[in-house]
Amino acid sequence: LSAVERKAAFDAYCRERAEIEKEEKRKKAKEAKAEFYKLLEEAKLHGKSTFSSFSTNSKWAKDSRFKAVEKVRDREAYFKDFVEQLYKKEKEEKRKERDKAKECFVALLKEQEYLRRNSVWAVVKKKIDKDERYRNKNLDSETRQKLFDEHAKTCPEPTEEEEAEAKRLGEEALEAANAAKEKALNERHENEERDRERRKNNSSSNNNNSSSSRRREKEKEKSEKIVEKTAEEKALED
Repeated sequence: LSAVERKAAFDAYCRERAEIEKEEKRKKAKEAKAEFYKLLEEAKLHGKSTFSSFSTNSKWAKDSRFKAVEKVRDREAYFKDFVEQLYKKEKEEKRKERDKAKECFVALLKEQEYLRRNSVWAVVKKKIDKDERYRNKNLDSETRQKLFDEHAKTCPEPTEEEEAEAKRLGEEALEAANAAKEKALNERHENEERDRERRKNNSSSNNNNSSSSRRREKEKEKSEKIVEKTAEEKALED
């Protein structure tokens, strides 16, 4: 082979070798990434986990799968991608749980055949608040009332007797709520008054202690002066 041909053959070999090494490196990185994701799954992470807390945990930081991803920025990128997917999954699961809770709550309302369009929520909820479908942690008080209001619109119109009874119960519920509010307010005022009285007594006690301390200091000074005077008189006599 001529010099030109040898050079061409060598260059071709170098290119081929570079491609092989590049492919091997890519394959190795892909395998390292897959193993790193398995490590993340074992770490029992959640949607708000941080890379800092994960990477400083010796249990994971010493794992060969952690070290196999050589660049820190790659580890962090894989971690963030994994946690982001977790967050989306958790969010979707919570949405499904809320929807299921709403569905069960509406079913509970439908079982209350006595409900009418003018039924008062403050009265109704006392009859169903022991049911698990009412107490579901995925429902807040605002959501319950909103679902009740929507359901009440589909209920039959009340008779005159039912309307009068609903009005009476509503007034009683309002009176009870106002009484509870007033009681809580009175208790708060009483607690505040007790606190003021306690602070006043503590202050008075501190003042008395301070006065006693000052008296003791004066008596001590007086005694010291008497001792000094006696010592001086004795010295003069000598």
